[in-house]
Amino acid sequence: PFPALLAESYSRAPRLLEATALVRQAEGQAQQARARPNPTASIEMENFGGERPYNDLNQAETTFSFGLPIELGGKRGARIRAGTAGVTAAAAREAQTRWEYEAHLAMAYAQAEAAGRKR
Repeated sequence: PFPALLAESYSRAPRLLEATALVRQAEGQAQQARARPNPTASIEMENFGGERPYNDLNQAETTFSFGLPIELGGKRGARIRAGTAGVTAAAAREAQTRWEYEAHLAMAYAQAEAAGRKR
């Protein structure tokens, strides 16, 4: 019967699996969009390992820096809204793909039924 065929095919149809994977991808991107930017740290060392008097670490100059990006102008909010919109769009494409798949499967099933009754 058609309902059993439809239920069984959901877990095997490549285009449905792809549509579901694209929704999961969009959800991951939306989650990443909500994350705050990572801080950065760096160490720079100068005047070491050269000719005298810089041939050891006694004369070395070390600089440590730390940076934390500050998002201004609503960048973070816009990024979050874009991520949410991406999930909504992917879910809509998934629903459309499912409807198209179900329609094609129903047409093929009806044609097979009609061909079987002609015999």
